[in-house]
Amino acid sequence: MNIVSFGGGTNSTAKREFCREYGISPGDYWCGLSDLTARRLKPEEVKAWEADAQTERDTLIFIQGMLEIGAKAYAERGCVV
Repeated sequence: MNIVSFGGGTNSTAKREFCREYGISPGDYWCGLSDLTARRLKPEEVKAWEADAQTERDTLIFIQGMLEIGAKAYAERGCVV
């Protein structure tokens, strides 16, 4: 799985931003963040991604839902983020 960072920064920074957005801790064993990678996109890649984003909206909604379910399950276990 890849995290795409539109701003500057490092792989670790992108992972922290991703976790912060979904209310999870970067070191959580269940979320697999150690397997994630991040890279900076070139301007033409951003344009191509934005063009494809509309067609991939259903996938995005599914992924966001799964992340929310995971964050909720983590919170229900009483883990502090």
